[in-house]
Amino acid sequence: MFCDVDLTKLTPTERQTHYDDHLSALETLPPSKSSHPQSSHSRSSPIKGVSSSSKHSSPKDSFWYHSLESEPPSNYTPGLIPILRKVLLNSVEKGVTRRAVLCYERAVHIYRELWDAGWGCGYRNFMMACAALMDQRIQPAYSSLLGAPTLPGVNNLKVWIEEAWGRGYDPEGAQGLKGKLVGHTKWIGTAELYVAFTYRGVPSLLADFTISDGNLTPLIDWIKRYFDTHTQDHSTVSVQERWRAATSVVITDRMPIILQHQGHSRTIVGYEITRDGTTNLLAFDPSTRMAHIRDIALFSFNLSRGREAHPDRSKPSTPRRLVESLEKLSHSRNKRIVGPSAGEPKHSPTKRLRAGSHTGDDVIILEDSEPEGSAPKAMRDRDNSDRGRVTNWVRMRAGGDEKALDPKKVLTLFRVNQKRLAKKDKHQVLWFPMEDPLTELDKHARREVISVRVC
Repeated sequence: MFCDVDLTKLTPTERQTHYDDHLSALETLPPSKSSHPQSSHSRSSPIKGVSSSSKHSSPKDSFWYHSLESEPPSNYTPGLIPILRKVLLNSVEKGVTRRAVLCYERAVHIYRELWDAGWGCGYRNFMMACAALMDQRIQPAYSSLLGAPTLPGVNNLKVWIEEAWGRGYDPEGAQGLKGKLVGHTKWIGTAELYVAFTYRGVPSLLADFTISDGNLTPLIDWIKRYFDTHTQDHSTVSVQERWRAATSVVITDRMPIILQHQGHSRTIVGYEITRDGTTNLLAFDPSTRMAHIRDIALFSFNLSRGREAHPDRSKPSTPRRLVESLEKLSHSRNKRIVGPSAGEPKHSPTKRLRAGSHTGDDVIILEDSEPEGSAPKAMRDRDNSDRGRVTNWVRMRAGGDEKALDPKKVLTLFRVNQKRLAKKDKHQVLWFPMEDPLTELDKHARREVISVRVC
């Protein structure tokens, strides 16, 4: 038996693919006492020679974030926030989008794999949060707290939660999950992620929302306030940064947050306001494959590293016109911001929302009949002077030819469908106040999971 996946729930084709994945992984393992490959780390990383694998790990249970010198695994996509910003600017020019605010620029999308399909979204969202938290510079100590002695991973997260339960954390949650995650494919939710972050010394907070009559306004307004709140003193901010803050699409220093409802969770990376005033949440969904946009994102990412940009060494080299379009890239600096004002919140024991399978189709396609316009001259001048952002889009079809990539269709990968979201009456958000690491006394005081009831 290779793993604990219930093969009876898979189709014959899925089972064969599952077997092939295991066999190919075993064939490529290096000869050593460990059955799992070691992760590669940069010299600047505080983590040295630490593997995300453990005796509980799947052969493909890997972890990666921007500060590492190694190449990202095939289900990791860095460089998406700059691309998302560029697409949104194009949408602004067309009159579809009014404004948008995005999270930390180096956030990473992590797609689930075959072996955790149907139950792994909570784990993958945790890893997306860790990838941002371990890379940011507001609280650099978070990197070592989350990265040693083992890196985050699906199976290592199970170990961390079980260890926390053993030390008295969240007895209610431990009882509900029968004290066992390792060796099981159980759903977990934001309450369990709170336990893991607290156990590792990283401050996080939970906010609860009860939706009445499908009215998402309190939830949407809270998320907008979270991403909108800035702390920088404008007297110390350059003229260029002030100009960027006034533009229609802004990248901030805000960490992504995790939005949970019964059955699924997503990593929220920002929001967009459309021409009719509707607010769309923008998400990295672990059940959504980035497909060909990953090649573009990796190209941008490698250019930002000053590397020869080959998105995927297993695929043909990037077409010349794609290379030319991707060389017209720009880079913007981030701004530090703080948490949303909570008014006078009420504290309550956290709701037990957990995530499982998901169809991955909670997206909105906006009608867009306006002709494409060119960017303002100031924007074009800035884009031509820097590197790091996509200005011309290329759709790579199965045959390998090129077509203009419609921003409307790119955004379907990220927009969350409010109508489907409104069908769920209870939502929970896990967010990061970016405070100093927790002391042992702090961690002891937070062993019980408490949430703030917003509505």
